[in-house]
Amino acid sequence: MASSGNTLTTGSYMFDYTIGEVVINVSTDGTNTYNQGFQQPRDFICGDKSSTWDGLAWSNGVPDSKTKVVFTGNYNSSGDLEACSVTVSNAALVTFSSNHTLIVEGSVTVDLGALLTIENNAALRQINDDANSGDIVLNRDSAPMIRLDYTAWSSPVSGQQLLAFSPNTIFTRFYEYLYTGTTTPTAYQSVDATSNFEVGKGYMIRVANTWSSTVPTAYNGVFQGVPTNGDVVQTVGMGYNLIGNPYPSPVDADIFLTDNPSVGTLYFWTHTVPASGGVYPVNNFASYTTLGGTASAAGGEVPNGIIQNAQGFYVQATSAGDLNFFNTQRVNASLSSQFFKATVEKHRFWLNLNDNVNNYNQILIGYAQNATNGFDNLIDGKTLDKSNSMIYNLIDNEEYVIQGKALPFNDNDVVELGFKAINDGVYNISFETQDGLFETQSIYIHDKYEGIIHDVKLTPYIFTSQSGVFNDRFEVVYKDGLIDNDLEDNSNVLNVFSNDNGLNITSSLINLNEVIVFDILGRKLFEKKNINSNTLQIKSILTNNMTLIVKTKLTSGKIDTRKIIYQIK
Repeated sequence: MASSGNTLTTGSYMFDYTIGEVVINVSTDGTNTYNQGFQQPRDFICGDKSSTWDGLAWSNGVPDSKTKVVFTGNYNSSGDLEACSVTVSNAALVTFSSNHTLIVEGSVTVDLGALLTIENNAALRQINDDANSGDIVLNRDSAPMIRLDYTAWSSPVSGQQLLAFSPNTIFTRFYEYLYTGTTTPTAYQSVDATSNFEVGKGYMIRVANTWSSTVPTAYNGVFQGVPTNGDVVQTVGMGYNLIGNPYPSPVDADIFLTDNPSVGTLYFWTHTVPASGGVYPVNNFASYTTLGGTASAAGGEVPNGIIQNAQGFYVQATSAGDLNFFNTQRVNASLSSQFFKATVEKHRFWLNLNDNVNNYNQILIGYAQNATNGFDNLIDGKTLDKSNSMIYNLIDNEEYVIQGKALPFNDNDVVELGFKAINDGVYNISFETQDGLFETQSIYIHDKYEGIIHDVKLTPYIFTSQSGVFNDRFEVVYKDGLIDNDLEDNSNVLNVFSNDNGLNITSSLINLNEVIVFDILGRKLFEKKNINSNTLQIKSILTNNMTLIVKTKLTSGKIDTRKIIYQIK
C-alpha cells in the first residue's frame, strides 16, 4: 500500500491510498480521518513500465499494452506485439512481417535515421488518438496486373506524393472520381501527379507503362510518411465516391458501414478482365454489405469484410456529407485471412452468369437476421456496373447484386431474378458456393419462358437468349414441382451422346417430343417436333469437335438442356 498527500487547507490533508489499482480517497483534519466514500481505477501512466529492445533481448521482459517500448537495435517480428507507446531510435531497423500487428495504445515516434517498416499484409494498429512523429514505410502489393490495368489506392501515411509512389505511371494517369460525373470521362478526372495523397481519399492509378502486357504481375507499392491515426473525415457528395482506408492497418467493413449509415454498399475494383479497345467486357467490381460479399464474376476474389490498408474503394452515398473513419474500426492484420465471417445468423448462396468465353458477374442471396423482404440499407447492395450482360436480384424493379431476405427460411419462397444480355447467344447460370442451411437445401432456377425448373447445384443452367432486358424470365425456387408431381419423370434416364453415326438422344421411359440443337453462339442448327419416339439420331451435323447445346422436351412436358462436345469417332 502506498499513499500521497495533497494539502487541502491549513491543517487538513487528502491522502490517496493505493491498493493494487484502486485508489481510496480519505481526508484528515489533523485529528480525525474521514473516508470520502469515493473509489476509482488508478489512472494508468504510460512509462510506469518500460522495456527496451537492444537488438538481442528485452530489458524488462516481453512488453504488454502497459509497457513503453523503445527499440534501440534491429528487430524482426515473430508475432503480434503490444505497447502503450513506441519509440524507434539509434538507427534501429524495426520490421513487422506479414500477418503480424504492432498494437499501440498511444503514440509512435520514429527518430531520424531509424526505420519502422510494415510489410505487406502486416499492420500498425493504434487504439487512442495520440499524434505520431517520424516516418514509417508501409509496403503493399497490388493484385497481379498487366499493362494498362488500374488499382484503387489510398495512402496510410501523410506526405506521400502520388508520382513518387508510382514513378513510371504516365503523368496523366492518376485519377480521382467525381460524384458529379455521369460518364467515364466526366467522372474520372486526372490529378496533378506531383501532389500528395489526400488522407481518406481513393485514387485510380494505372500501372507503370513498362509493365508486361501478357504476364500479370503485382505492383510492390511503397508508402513513406507519418502514419495516420485518429479520426479521419472524408467529405463526399450524393452518388458514387472513391474513398480509401486511411490507416496502416485493416478496417472492419461492417463497423465502417454501421458508423456511416448513408453508405449501404462497398465496391472494390478488381480488373478481373482487362479492357479491350478501351471497353471492359465484363463487370470488374466486387461488392460487400453486412450480408456478405460477391466476386466481380465467377472465380474472382470475394470481399471478406476486411478493408486492407492502402485499399481504395467506391461507395454510393445517399446524401452529401461526411464519412468517418475511427480507430475503433481498425483490426489486426491476422483478421484479414478470415472468410465469410458470420456474426449473426446467415444462410447464403452465390450464383454466377457466364457464357462460353466470359464470366460476367456474381450475385448473393441470403436469409439473415435484421433482413426483410423489401429494401434494407447496409444489407442489400445495388449493382454498380450495368453496362454489360448480367444477372441481378430484383427489389422494387431495381437491380441489386446482394439481396437479403427475412428469416425464418421457407422453402416456398420465390426470389425474382433479372437478366440482361448485350448480345444474342448461349448463357449459363451457375452455382458458386453456399453456407448455413443451403449446405443441404436444393436450389432451382425456374425459367418461366421455357417452363424449366433446373437444379443449379447439380449443373449450370444453360439457355439461349436474344439481346435485351428480361425481368420476368427467371426466378429462384426451392422445390422442383415437376419432380414432385411426376414420379415417372423422376426415374426416366435421358442420354445425349455422339458417335460415328451422328448425334444421338435416347429416353428410357418417356418418349421424346421435341429436340432443338444450337451452337455455342446460339444459332439453331437443328429442330424437330412431334417426335413421339424414345430415340432420335441426327446426322446433319457434320463438324467435328463442336460444342453444342441440346434442348430436349419430353412428351410429359419436362424440358432438359445440356451442353456436349460433338465428336465423330
